[in-house]
This record gives sequence, structure tokens and C-alpha cells, in this order.
Amino acid sequence: MRYPSLSQGLRSLALLTPLAVLGVAAQAQGFIPQLNTLQPTLASLQTTKAATKGVVELLRSLPKPAGSPRVLGAINSPNSYQQQALNFQVASDNSDALLAFYKENLTQAGYTEREINTVSGSWGFSIVFLTPSAFELKPQSGTMTMVVQATVLSPKTVNVNMRYEELNS
Repeated sequence: MRYPSLSQGLRSLALLTPLAVLGVAAQAQGFIPQLNTLQPTLASLQTTKAATKGVVELLRSLPKPAGSPRVLGAINSPNSYQQQALNFQVASDNSDALLAFYKENLTQAGYTEREINTVSGSWGFSIVFLTPSAFELKPQSGTMTMVVQATVLSPKTVNVNMRYEELNS
């Protein structure tokens, strides 16, 4: 059995490619009206990217306990408002003191604790706050919340995650 040379194979492919493109184009004609509907999606993506910076800046502006790093990088966090969160480690040996810090400081900043969601233990804590009434971010539906979760990683290190979420009531 004899195989075609590389140049023969490429010539055959070059002849078939325009036919394949025409066939795909003919099939795609039914989808052309749908392509125009992508414009609003692209515009909303750009708006979301611009607004995401606002979420990160708001998170960075919240009070941080002593022992927090000076520079906090944002992470992608599914289910967070605009998929953004802060995650950092704090040099601390007392997660109860960290919980008290967030309760006091976020309450002073106008946040309201949802006590039904607060849990804590030797492992760390999870606390949810309603945002202030004049808060800049508005959810599409439901209520905007601030979530702070802390996990003890070692006797002197606690991992803290802060994010906004929409509470669908």
C-alpha cells in the first residue's frame, strides 16, 4: 500500500478546505441572527470587569485585624458577588478575638450582623453581615451581604476569607 506524500496530502487538504468552509457557512446562516444578540453580552462583560475592581477595592477598604498582610490580592471565588473575594492569612492564636474584631469594626462601619448565620468554634468562625443601607453595590435580586470566614491553619495562623454575596430571600 502506498501512502501519499506530505505535499500531496496538503494539496488535497487545500482543495477540501474551501468546500468545508462553504458547508459550515451554509449551516451557520441559520445562526446569524443570534450573533447580533452577543453584543449586549460583550458590553455587560466589560461592565462587569469594570465593576469587579470596585468590589475588590471595597473589600480592601474594610477593617483588617493586626497581623494582616499589607497587600491583599483578590481571588476568583465562585458564588461571590462578581466572583471576587479576598483571602489572606493573619498571624493570630485566637480566632475568638478575630471574630470579636470583625463584629465590632464592621458594626461601626454600618454593617448589621445576621446572628442566625454566625457560627464559631476552635476551628474558626463564619459570620454574615447585611450591608449598610447606603451601600454602593446593589444586587440584581435579594439582599447584599458581607461574609467573613476564618479557618485556623495552625496554632498561630488563621486564614481569612472576605466576600460579598447576594442573599436570595
